[in-house]
Amino acid sequence: MTSSTVWAQPKLSVQKITVLPYFHSISALEYHDKTIMAIGNDATRILLLSEDHSILDSIALFDYLNKPQEKNTNSNGIRATAVVTVANTPTLLIMGSGENRMDKSDIWLFPLKGKSYSELYTPAINIPDFYKRMRRLGITQINIDGAAEIKDHILLANAATAANNNNHFVLTEFDFWTKGATADLRIIKLNSDVKQPIRVSGLEYDVAEDLLLFSASTIPASSNESVESYIGLIENISSKLKQPSIRPDYLLPLYDFMPDMKGKQLQSICLGKQKNSGETIIHVCGIDANNRCYVYRFGMRR
Repeated sequence: MTSSTVWAQPKLSVQKITVLPYFHSISALEYHDKTIMAIGNDATRILLLSEDHSILDSIALFDYLNKPQEKNTNSNGIRATAVVTVANTPTLLIMGSGENRMDKSDIWLFPLKGKSYSELYTPAINIPDFYKRMRRLGITQINIDGAAEIKDHILLANAATAANNNNHFVLTEFDFWTKGATADLRIIKLNSDVKQPIRVSGLEYDVAEDLLLFSASTIPASSNESVESYIGLIENISSKLKQPSIRPDYLLPLYDFMPDMKGKQLQSICLGKQKNSGETIIHVCGIDANNRCYVYRFGMRR
């Protein structure tokens, strides 16, 4: 049932800031079983963090024969993740950006249930037909940079770039990876009132509130412009997925109350465990100009 609640202007408060010294370019955050999974775009391992961002352990994802790019390249392999349920098992969905190079067109499904925190090796699934259909439906530059499970569907974020300022959501069937050529596919444009173009970099779905959250940063027109970051909120999202375009209900500028965010690009977003009534816990990750990686925990009240 779609919620009809009308929410007040959300208020964010920063609760925790953590530098991840061993990461060079973080690209995704996911939350599962009281643990935050931090993933680098060239990672062979997932770093496991507590909700206070203490390092707990790590999970091996790839050896160099199976990871999404060669050891000595700089290509971005891991760009979008989501925790989904496959055959009643919590599963980590990992996607490349979907660009033309083969190493960015694969996806991986890592079962989380019953696995020790030692290895989750799994073969890649290639879905070229799915990306071809996206192009035929008007996505001129494929750049997948976020994923979320919404009821019985998967919502992907196709992010803007310096050459293409349009962000789109791609709504498809839950098991699209098995139906690349036939899976239902809908393209939804994301509009924004921000003067500078923004790039969506992560998606998260709050089931209880039917709320879509996304991380985003501005795309500087020149090296003299500073990056500004936002958390976007779309309420009652399940009732809006048949629309040709969607505008966020709120686009919260993080630099308004947190000058430390100035110049940092947000890379991903996930929800944490609610601790206080009426407060939503949000974790985001970002990188600065020197590729130092940060994780932030916010409390949000509406």
